[in-house]
Amino acid sequence: MSLASRHSGATQGSNHANANNASKASHGKSGRMGGAFASFISGRLAMPRQLVVQARNALDNTPVSIHLSFSGTIGQGTFGQIEKATLTTPPPPKPTDDKCSAPTTTNSSDTTVLSVAVKRVLQDPRYKNRELSIMQKLSRHPNVVKFYYYYFSTSSSASRVRSRTSQQTCEGVCTDMPPNTDMDVYLHLVLECFPGSLCEMVYMYFQRTMIIPPLTVKLFTYQMLKALAYLHSHQICHRDIKSSNLLVNEQAMILKLCDFGSAKEMVPGTTNVSYISSRYYRAPELLFGAQMYTCAIDTWGAGCVLAEMLRHQCLFTGADSVDQLVKVIRVLGTPTAEDIASMNPMYESYNFPDVQSCPVKLFFPRHTPADLLALMSKMLVYNPNNRLPPKQALLDRAFDEIRDLRAAGGKLPNGNPLPPHLFDADPPDMPQAGDKPAGSTIANPRTSSAHPKKDALSKHSAPAAGAECQGSNESNGNQQQQQQHLKSPSEADDNISPE
Repeated sequence: MSLASRHSGATQGSNHANANNASKASHGKSGRMGGAFASFISGRLAMPRQLVVQARNALDNTPVSIHLSFSGTIGQGTFGQIEKATLTTPPPPKPTDDKCSAPTTTNSSDTTVLSVAVKRVLQDPRYKNRELSIMQKLSRHPNVVKFYYYYFSTSSSASRVRSRTSQQTCEGVCTDMPPNTDMDVYLHLVLECFPGSLCEMVYMYFQRTMIIPPLTVKLFTYQMLKALAYLHSHQICHRDIKSSNLLVNEQAMILKLCDFGSAKEMVPGTTNVSYISSRYYRAPELLFGAQMYTCAIDTWGAGCVLAEMLRHQCLFTGADSVDQLVKVIRVLGTPTAEDIASMNPMYESYNFPDVQSCPVKLFFPRHTPADLLALMSKMLVYNPNNRLPPKQALLDRAFDEIRDLRAAGGKLPNGNPLPPHLFDADPPDMPQAGDKPAGSTIANPRTSSAHPKKDALSKHSAPAAGAECQGSNESNGNQQQQQQHLKSPSEADDNISPE
């Protein structure tokens, strides 16, 4: 789920307002009075929701009182939603009257005011929840979204569908994970807020038919790989790398990785669910139903993100899991028996169309830098063991331009400085804070996983050798599909089942 703002309903709302205005005019004075009353009620409902809660510091789990003023929903997904808020710590003095008014202003030097994103996640006892503990380990890295505080709340199942727009207080808020209860339990993560996601930035360039500057692509790719190298050094696999989970500030050229809801610490020899990651970015071993995979699935996703920045569209856009594999084969060619064994040794029988790989440059605009295409090709490889790991990818010659800028004074061509911490060493591991945070793990993990239907590819018509090798001249149908994907990436995702 992206932490970036969405404004896709603006046009719809405008059309709806025009229709309402016409209706009011036909009803005369009573209609105008009704409209004024509706506007008054709407204004009252639009007041920010205020909340003072005893939360815990994300770094050391110490209790702290914070004040949140919510201003609207940023995004929504299967397991929760994200709201934008203003964080004040410590909370301002309470109002003198009983009304829930705006907080009073304080000039204390000890007061911190931040614009934050509050992620609210339902704690389903059927699934393991690792997001809290993993974020506490990783959020000190400069390319991982900052994690400030967390707290829990409870509500009845019926209230889950009730609108909370006009709610000024939050009942059932608690600092720690409550004991066994019949109520729904939610984890709230208070996170850093960013102006947008990489997905939205790519779509903006797509709409304007503009090329993303190669230096921008290199800077964002470098920071993405730096974040992944840090995760993988802790044996943590993100498992949902995609452009909408990468937050960007294009003006400052900063990129940060977010949404660790699918992340997991990988243990050699243990099985993992294969139905994971968003389809367009899903590694081929997952499409083959592998349950003994590695962090190399993140490397594949990163290669897909790099391809998306270079061509303004996803490289592999399958309608389902089987069609996704067909799309991969049309670019990389038919996997060999050795490739299949490296991805999933348990996949015994297969019947694939015989397709030869195409020169990768044929799928990209003519101006695409050769060094970035070469880097991408090292990441989009069938055999997971042969994919270029993020730590090694940081040394690739594609990033020589960034290193040259550093040597020349650390300035971008426009005079702005290079992103901070670009060449800093990784932060040291956090010291153990004693007990695990309450609610960091939930029992009864889901153990079932999806298995692909063998020989399903044989039902698809065999693509001709070199099919879809028309460079940037995509069909109108593919453009419409990708345009919709970039507007709302969640609509193109399968329902992901975390373990």
